[in-house]
Amino acid sequence: MKKIELISILLTVAMAATMTLIGFSPAIAQPSVVWVDNDYCDGCLNDGHTWGYDAFAKIQHGINAVASPGTVLVAAGKYFATYDENITLKPGVTLQGSGADITTIAATGRRNVYIVIGVNNSTIDGFIISGGWRGISCDSASPTVANCFFTNNYMAIVCSNSSSPKIAKNTFFNNGSKGVDIYSSSPIINNNGNYSAK
Repeated sequence: MKKIELISILLTVAMAATMTLIGFSPAIAQPSVVWVDNDYCDGCLNDGHTWGYDAFAKIQHGINAVASPGTVLVAAGKYFATYDENITLKPGVTLQGSGADITTIAATGRRNVYIVIGVNNSTIDGFIISGGWRGISCDSASPTVANCFFTNNYMAIVCSNSSSPKIAKNTFFNNGSKGVDIYSSSPIINNNGNYSAK
């Protein structure tokens, strides 16, 4: 081995050891798409996804891990299970459920199911949103909310502090106070409806 090659190898090893000692590690790129399934099994023979990198059991963990722009794909879960979470989205992320008949985000007690604060260019699509003090709370934020079914929330959607969300093709049923409550905001609202049981 040439002397120059040996020196190069030794320098590389020394740098790696130094970075480890002072707490640095090589940067790992965030995935642009992640999968969430509350039935995902760490260590099982699954579908090629890497647990903790692009596969998660909780929606918020997927949001935290995904790049911006990026997409979080949420499975219905085992036996159409509910994701009992209080979620905060980040800019540029699309949160895509498997459908507003089988993918539920629910809250217990007086919590918001879903919060967007100062978030733009984000989307939530294809969920049942249930059981929240506020189903979705937009504070100085302008997400797109589409194809969702809001039920059993005290207030389904609340917009405040110059929010301009796009609210389209959603259905509202049996929410306590109001469907959409607006404070100093300018949402774009179209093609939404109320569900009537027959």
